[in-house]
Amino acid sequence: MRAFQTGSGNGAIRQSWRITCTPPDIGVRSRETSSTIVDGGSDPHGTETVGEPKTVVYEITNTLGGTLNLTGALTISGLNNVSNATISTPPGVTSLASGRTTTFAVTYTPTNPGPFSFDINIPNNDPSTIASESSFGIAVSGNANATPSVVLSGPSTPQAGPFTVTATFSEAVSGLDVSEFVVSNGVASGLILVSPGVYTFTVTPTDPSAAVSISLPAGTAEDADGAVNAASNVLVTAGGALTPEQQEGIREITVEETTRDLRQEISVNRRANRAARDRHAAAQRCRFLQDDLDEGRVSTADFEQECGADFVSRQNVPFGVNGVLSATQSDTSLLGSFFSQSSTADGRRRLVFGEFDVTRYDDEDVTATLSGRVAWERLVREDVLWGIFVGANLSQTRISGALPGDRTGVGLTLGTYFVDQLEPDLFLDGFAAVSAGRNSLELSTGTAIAEGDYNTTSLQLGIALSGLREYERFDLRPELSLSYGYADISDAPLSVAVGGSTLSDAVAAGYASYGNVEFRPEFIFEPEQIAPIGLKGTWYDESWIIVAPHVSCEVTDSGVSSNACGGGLELEWTAQSHDGLWEFSARMSRDVIGGVSRDSIGLQFESEF
Repeated sequence: MRAFQTGSGNGAIRQSWRITCTPPDIGVRSRETSSTIVDGGSDPHGTETVGEPKTVVYEITNTLGGTLNLTGALTISGLNNVSNATISTPPGVTSLASGRTTTFAVTYTPTNPGPFSFDINIPNNDPSTIASESSFGIAVSGNANATPSVVLSGPSTPQAGPFTVTATFSEAVSGLDVSEFVVSNGVASGLILVSPGVYTFTVTPTDPSAAVSISLPAGTAEDADGAVNAASNVLVTAGGALTPEQQEGIREITVEETTRDLRQEISVNRRANRAARDRHAAAQRCRFLQDDLDEGRVSTADFEQECGADFVSRQNVPFGVNGVLSATQSDTSLLGSFFSQSSTADGRRRLVFGEFDVTRYDDEDVTATLSGRVAWERLVREDVLWGIFVGANLSQTRISGALPGDRTGVGLTLGTYFVDQLEPDLFLDGFAAVSAGRNSLELSTGTAIAEGDYNTTSLQLGIALSGLREYERFDLRPELSLSYGYADISDAPLSVAVGGSTLSDAVAAGYASYGNVEFRPEFIFEPEQIAPIGLKGTWYDESWIIVAPHVSCEVTDSGVSSNACGGGLELEWTAQSHDGLWEFSARMSRDVIGGVSRDSIGLQFESEF
């Protein structure tokens, strides 16, 4: 401070000066709160996150005229619930003229939840701090809050479609958005708050054959005290799941195989009913002839020529085997059957018969099937034959195409059938059967092997009206038949082997149904009525030629239905040996159904022994 005085005396001027030095004055301000701190005052930091380093920048200003000197290194003392507290950035200068400012930074880490504190000491030459041992003191305090943790949970197995992930925080948080989740090979959507701190969302894999990883970075949500979350774990679902296209391909295979099984079972039942109709017609005719023989209307020679010397023994047939080779534009098959029969005079019969076949389809699939059944039949009325049967089958398919592999199936069948002779030359027959099958799949996706089992339960129904008219040059046997089959297909749990690991998946096939209606008149000729062959009496005793034009329609359904109609022509020549123990036939046919033609040629040999 400076003082100036003037005065007069004796004509002289008198002046006097007084000079006072102004000391420096230290001022400290926190950039965190923009508040000025007095010596020995407090600096409340509020709530900080446990384990997260915190840095605060302070400003030192010389607020008066003298030079402010920082006379020593800044120190930190009195640590309470704090670790790693340091002067992370020392002051830029240690001597400050009036009005000049410098900064320093303090970094610390709260150790545990709860209150924390420490002191900052700034040595300086401010006279006002001399009494406090030449150090400006700042008491820092605050409260430590634990970082919210988060755990992601969900499936670890391969997922072919959308799946749910749960994010569980250690406490309630807010500010979370589904876009914050980091998803590799997938898309997250549909975030739902289930309860405080618990969220769910949906992840849709981009490529089910590859792994999906999900994580949540730190700092994406905060608790009520403002503490942000720590990073989550990384949830990984294994790769190798079947793609939707592969699942659909497997579903189509199971439906196609089930439909083929239905066709096969219906065909076996249809042929068995025709055979039962022929047995019933032959037995009825022989009974009528027996009556005529007893009343003298026919001779013994005529009766024995038609029915044999002993009618009962005529109905006992030793075990026999036959085979059929068929080649068409769309498939090739080898068919076969075996048969035996025992009878009693009252019309009761026990039969054992079956078939085996190897079929090649137009899609290069090849199926081998062995089936057999035991039947018991009897007359329930003079003109009605009724029977029951049990059967079993074993099949294997070599599957080609995009998912090559094998299908093996075993099945059991229980059914009943009847033949009603409405008129001497008019018959109504039908069947009903239930089947249960167990099937095993082994398919290759190119990068993995999918194996699994599925069950089928099916119902087959059929009815036919047929007749017989004898003309001078041929016999006519028209037949109108209607058949239907329905199969329920269980879900197929799959074991997918990829690399060195085995994963789980599943395919739901649903159901399959097949229906067919056909009109098939058979014209039966003796060869000599058409052209002299000259072999009768040498290789065979009886032979006949069948010409069978037919029209048919079929419908299949497995969620999407399709139907087709068409017609065709079948020619067959059959010859039987003198002793009746072997039979040979050759067949050619052409079908056009739904605009698709099929040509076939078949050879059949049957031997009884």
